[in-house]
Amino acid sequence: MFYPRFNTHYANSFLRDLRSFQRVANRIYDLEASTDNDVSKVILTDDGAEVYLQLPGYTEEQLEVEAIRDRVTIKGSASSAPDTTEESGTDIQRSIANGAFERRFKLPFTIEPRQSQASFEHGILKLSFKKPLAQQAKQIPIESN
Repeated sequence: MFYPRFNTHYANSFLRDLRSFQRVANRIYDLEASTDNDVSKVILTDDGAEVYLQLPGYTEEQLEVEAIRDRVTIKGSASSAPDTTEESGTDIQRSIANGAFERRFKLPFTIEPRQSQASFEHGILKLSFKKPLAQQAKQIPIESN
């Protein structure tokens, strides 16, 4: 019986094209909104953590922060970028974020919601989380005999 050889070149080319198509489709339907361009920073401290997220073009009314156990979810509602295209013009580049987004962070400790703080200034969201007292490092004095 004759079995034709499977050509891996065509399979790899097909998968590469399929991935490229998926990226384009995600951008069109805004499934990857603000994941490629957002800038974030997470700093662990002795008593907790600070999360910074750049969100230019959004207002604090458009943002929502949710903390459950050790996870933080930041959501932004649809924001419309100003349309500066004239009737006869065509956009050749558009980098202003618009649309809804959701970003998640996992912290290495359980978040104490009552001691959490959030501020938003000049397009930067700053979140401060405190560890529960039981998880904070404690100094133990050494006694000499």
